[in-house]
Amino acid sequence: MDEQQNPPINVNRWQLLRDVLVFQAKLLVDGLRDLLMSPASLIAVAVGLLTERDRPDRHYRRLIEMGARSERWINLFGQAPETDEPGIDELFRRLDDRIREQHDRGGVTKQARAAVDRALDSLQEQVANAQERRSARSDASDAAPGSPTLPPPPPAGEEPVEPPKS
Repeated sequence: MDEQQNPPINVNRWQLLRDVLVFQAKLLVDGLRDLLMSPASLIAVAVGLLTERDRPDRHYRRLIEMGARSERWINLFGQAPETDEPGIDELFRRLDDRIREQHDRGGVTKQARAAVDRALDSLQEQVANAQERRSARSDASDAAPGSPTLPPPPPAGEEPVEPPKS
C-alpha cells in the first residue's frame, strides 16, 4: 500500500483493543443467531407446510424478517442505517461509559490499564530489540567475505544433503 496516497491512521492501542473486543462479541452473537436460525427455518417451513393451507410460507417469512431485524441490531460491520431502535452498539456504548467512569474515579480499571500499558510497552520493546538483533546478524553475515553460508532447504519430501566436510 502506498503510504503517500493512504497515510496510516494513528490508532490508539486502547481504541484498537476495544474495537476488536466489540467485533469479537458481535461475531459471537451473529454466529449464535445463525446457529439458531438454521434449524428454526426448517421447523418454520415444516409447520407452515403442515398447518397453513393458504400461506405455507407465513412462519418462514416471519423468521426471515426477524433475521433481518437481528442483522441490523448486531450491525457486525457498522454499515446498518441509523434507526430509532437501539442496537448492540448502544449496549457497548453504555458498557464503555461505565468503564470510563470507573477509570476516571481511579478504580481498578485505571490500575489494570496501567499494568496492560506497561506489559504492551515491554513486549513492543522486546520485539523491536529482537528485530534489530536479527537485522544486525543478517547484515553481518551478508558483509563478511568467506563466511559460511547455509545451503537452501531441500524440496519438500527430499532428504537434506550433508555438505562436504573440510
